[in-house]
Amino acid sequence: MPKISLSLPHPGKIVVEAGVAVKRDDTLAYYEEREIHQLNLTHALQLHPAKIYQTLVKRLGERVEAEEIIAVKKQVFRKKIVRSPVSGTLASYDETRGILVIEKKGNTKELLSPVKGQIAEVFDDKTIILEFPGVVFEAKECLSNIWGEIKVVGSLDLNVDIYQINASLSGKILLGFGWTAACLKKALALDCAVIGVEIEGRLDTLAKNNYLASEIPSVMIIDRNTFSEILKYNGRQAVFVSKERKLFIETTS
Repeated sequence: MPKISLSLPHPGKIVVEAGVAVKRDDTLAYYEEREIHQLNLTHALQLHPAKIYQTLVKRLGERVEAEEIIAVKKQVFRKKIVRSPVSGTLASYDETRGILVIEKKGNTKELLSPVKGQIAEVFDDKTIILEFPGVVFEAKECLSNIWGEIKVVGSLDLNVDIYQINASLSGKILLGFGWTAACLKKALALDCAVIGVEIEGRLDTLAKNNYLASEIPSVMIIDRNTFSEILKYNGRQAVFVSKERKLFIETTS
């Protein structure tokens, strides 16, 4: 049976053990979201990135409060001061660009099981291996991770019609042979993932200049034979795993 690797995006607590059977939407773990804030200290202090460390009054890893001073540039007649815009932790500093990253804790979130299966392994306090009855398809290219119900919106060799995409498909994984930029934009606006053989534009450009200017969009490019096979699984639950360039589809209810 296929196995999916599910990792916590941030430190948290896994609440399942190896050997435990789980249903779809069962809670597997809890974790705290992180809000990322970037400060361009090179611009704020008018200094070369390599000299920024000399101005920091807090060390990386330390906590700061909103409006607390984090950097000071001393001049002959005055000082330039940079204050933290939020309460959080100084997470990292990019020495080439002069960007200081502040992490702020967000809300507690749940990591849910995307399918019905069994916990095969738990390790490193952050990764869960989930085994389930299903099939696996490899993609030519893949962006982002998502899970949801597959919905067929087109047929072989034909482009998806923009009028086929409507609010009733929100949150689903849409399978269509050809995607124009307009159809892709409309689908992503509805929080859909998109699978297709012919997709207008390059995925690296899409990731860099996301239509929605938010998260990386969920898009997968497959070949013609894979498209024909996936058509059989209309209405089934599926999972994108971008780092493996694979689509996992559940074959039991």
